[in-house]
Amino acid sequence: MLGGSICCAPRGAENAEIFVLAIDDVDASLRTAELVHTQFPHLKIIARARSRQHAFALMALNLHYIMRETFLSSLDMATATLETLGEDAAFAARSVETFPPAR
Repeated sequence: MLGGSICCAPRGAENAEIFVLAIDDVDASLRTAELVHTQFPHLKIIARARSRQHAFALMALNLHYIMRETFLSSLDMATATLETLGEDAAFAARSVETFPPAR
């Protein structure tokens, strides 16, 4: 999808271990992920996905870790709902742990 190379590599990128990708614009996020993955293959990319389609596109790039931006907030809401319904905090936490983030 992208050609060429980075004309001015980010300072320290060659020594970094992780690149955190949290760009709101989906197309820009995908272009950045592909560019970083190509130019700095040693970096583990941890990416935030804006939607299911965005997550699938990021998965196609074989990134290290992808998190849907609504996933953790939905787990927090489930915990609060269970506690509001009268379940104790330990039960709510165990119930939510049933849904670990995909890695």
